[in-house]
Amino acid sequence: VYIFHRGRVAASGRPEDLIRRHAPKARIVVEGSKLSSPPAVEGAALLAASETRASYAASDPDTVLPRLVEALLAGGARVVKVEVRRPGLAEVFLALTGETPYEEVVGGGV
Repeated sequence: VYIFHRGRVAASGRPEDLIRRHAPKARIVVEGSKLSSPPAVEGAALLAASETRASYAASDPDTVLPRLVEALLAGGARVVKVEVRRPGLAEVFLALTGETPYEEVVGGGV
């Protein structure tokens, strides 16, 4: 796979290698209530939290997820939905260029 940015090759390689190298962390999104002060959980970096939603980054979400949900419930949170968003080539493009692959360039072509 080649990733182009503004007419130049930004990176190339197998998709799984590019993801591992440039966007290795999955995002865990938890929805519910009483999530504004979530506990710290090893392996999960808190990205954002509000009363009804908390987002984390995790290199190994399969290992972190049970501990994270357990800690949230023990802390009094009500968990309604948990979603694991694994990175893909769009996240690699964002990491390499600072842009989403869907942004239009003002004043002309790509």
